[in-house]
Amino acid sequence: MIASTDYFPNNDMNLPADLNLNSRTVSVEKIGKKTGRFLLFIRCGQKCPLCLTDYFYDNDIVIVISQYQPIEFTVHENFWLIKGGLSKFDSARLFFLEFPDMLHFESFAFFDPDVGISFYDLGALLRAGCSDGKTLYQGAVASDSSTYWEFLKSKQTNTWREVSFVEVMAPIFSKEGLLAVIDCFSDSTSTWGLEYYWYSKLKNFSMAVNDRFLIRHDSPVDITDGPFYRYLSTLGIDPFFELKKLKDASVGNYFVECEIPKIMPLVYKKYYVLVLAYYVRHVEKLRHYFLRLLVRMKRG
Repeated sequence: MIASTDYFPNNDMNLPADLNLNSRTVSVEKIGKKTGRFLLFIRCGQKCPLCLTDYFYDNDIVIVISQYQPIEFTVHENFWLIKGGLSKFDSARLFFLEFPDMLHFESFAFFDPDVGISFYDLGALLRAGCSDGKTLYQGAVASDSSTYWEFLKSKQTNTWREVSFVEVMAPIFSKEGLLAVIDCFSDSTSTWGLEYYWYSKLKNFSMAVNDRFLIRHDSPVDITDGPFYRYLSTLGIDPFFELKKLKDASVGNYFVECEIPKIMPLVYKKYYVLVLAYYVRHVEKLRHYFLRLLVRMKRG
């Protein structure tokens, strides 16, 4: 059992019933397979995660199920089953602290339960990312799925696109990438803002989205009445505060979530992001002052 180092406003956790296995520690209920090339870590409740609905045994993939509710689906004999942690990434960090030998894999995927991709495609995506030397990557979001970031939605390229931003709902890290950022996994219980820290640590490496492999995310984020956000409120955690704190500390004012043009060499990616962010920031300022001027003119 390992305690989280997160800060909290009180010592008691009166958790909602639908998140009753969350805690500041993790415990292992079932030890699973330990050998393979890739590790898939899934945080889930009672229902079977979408990416496991067509599961078949893949010798390369080790699966860790992190439950925030008692699950109501059959766990394969090779799966790990753990409980605890305050969120997906907090649970993952605590798991790897207790089992550091599980950091030997080539790639690590961290999926939300409502992220859908065929298990065959997931295996192919993991192998493609590894063979093509990607450090942090994800599948393209299906065009009719829920995401705030339009540039992460699928295009007709059927290949990799370099980006400055990979979403927290289904990121995949190389071993090098994970070791560079895992210490921050508990810095945002809401998970908001972690993407900016990842960029600050991995901007010199390949961060990409692959249009050949589609992921579906049909559940829009409900920050008002969603069970996860009700749970955060019991801890006194404001996701907007966590977002601002991590973003300010990691990338500051001059950053933009974007796709990197193909003609841009990887070594110049960070400069492209800085220049584009500077341009966008000043265009927004000019627009603000122009609108104020229009208001004054209308007032006479």
